[in-house]
Amino acid sequence: PLDVNVGFPPEATPDGAWPVIGIYHGWGGSKLALNGADAQRALTRGYAVFTMTDRGWGGSCGATMRTDPRCVGKGYIHLMHDGYEVRDAQYALGQLADDGVIAPQKIGATGGSNGGGMAIALGALRNRTQLPDGSLVPWTSPLGKPMSIAATVPEYTWSDIAYALTPNGSNLDYVAKFDYTVTLDGS
Repeated sequence: PLDVNVGFPPEATPDGAWPVIGIYHGWGGSKLALNGADAQRALTRGYAVFTMTDRGWGGSCGATMRTDPRCVGKGYIHLMHDGYEVRDAQYALGQLADDGVIAPQKIGATGGSNGGGMAIALGALRNRTQLPDGSLVPWTSPLGKPMSIAATVPEYTWSDIAYALTPNGSNLDYVAKFDYTVTLDGS
């Protein structure tokens, strides 16, 4: 199971389908509260808000749910793998589109840190979904509606997960042909 919050602006839309902004959490976090500043800012501007807890954390098969039969063997993270955590968000958004409450082509994504990584991944995929085997297919809702990301705003994020987890200086763009086995002072 995925732990999800969805909020809608108080006024009605003419067609009933809201543009939506997905606000994603940082590493090890959980879905954002809809009464938080970021969610309220979007809601008061006429956007629906979608926020979820990534698989393996909190109410999405996190530590307290590991013995739940729905989570046994499923409650682990995949380090923001496009075929798992990102596809989870795409699937949940597709369900909302099928329910007729969000516009399937008017989807935004934002978040900080790991949530920014989610925004980057959703933006890079735009209108595609990556399956666990690595293949790419068009992003459609469960009932077949074409889906697409319209805009992303990643905040204070990493763009290379390997470097973020094990920084070694190999991406310093101001040092040419540097031997990273010695210190900068030559010792």
